[in-house]
Amino acid sequence: MLTLEFAGWFCCRLSTDPDPSDEPRGVSGWTYAVAGEPDLDRIIRFQDAPVARKPGPAVGVVVRGVALDGRVLQSHPLLGGRVELLDEAKFEGRNGLVSEDGREPMLPFHLAISGDGLRLSRRDPLDAQDRPIYEIEPQLLLRQFMEAGDPPSSQQVLGAAGIADVLEHERERARELRAALDAAKQAGDELAQAALGKRLRELGRIEPRMLISYGFRVGALGGEGAVDGNADPGATLDTAQPWPFRAWLGAWDGDALCGFARGRLEIPTR
Repeated sequence: MLTLEFAGWFCCRLSTDPDPSDEPRGVSGWTYAVAGEPDLDRIIRFQDAPVARKPGPAVGVVVRGVALDGRVLQSHPLLGGRVELLDEAKFEGRNGLVSEDGREPMLPFHLAISGDGLRLSRRDPLDAQDRPIYEIEPQLLLRQFMEAGDPPSSQQVLGAAGIADVLEHERERARELRAALDAAKQAGDELAQAALGKRLRELGRIEPRMLISYGFRVGALGGEGAVDGNADPGATLDTAQPWPFRAWLGAWDGDALCGFARGRLEIPTR
């Protein structure tokens, strides 16, 4: 088994209750698009955020550990590689119509991991017929949670995200926003003033309890994985068997519209 451990901050620019899930700017909820930003779109981005709110964490989920048959590898093409969700994956809750809060599947699920001359990817069909979401039974939509296991504690989530003290983190963010707002006033940048002023007025804290845990087998209902590139993965990877996937997404930063992701992908070998 080739095991890839990954972690990092992701971006998701989404509206929140009581706003409808397709609200483009944020009106009644506690997330919003500020002046000068594009509309909210709900897309989960592990890489390349369309808006990098500063101050805020740098977005980028990467491979932080590689093991082959339980042996940790110090060198591998995928170590430090990019982890991506393709096809504009979203949290599919739709204000409780599809799933409850904290149980939103990531759909469509198409994972890609690329490093130095090697790329692994696999899409997970919703059922054996690869039907669209509006034709799928609810129990199949919730398959991503079948092997999730016990979620981590709030302290484990914060520790993984590198946050020692939530209140101090909030105070530091407020100090940084005030400094940026003062600089925008001195520069006469009215657009930045509007955006930073809104963020400062609405500033909330990191929410470690806002957590979603996933656990399922990618490709269990059809489809094969792909291995591309000229680098040696260290073993012959089995693209037909399902690939076990476990992850949690938490430490939600409502100001930066980011969260922290940590997980593991296992690829059988043959």
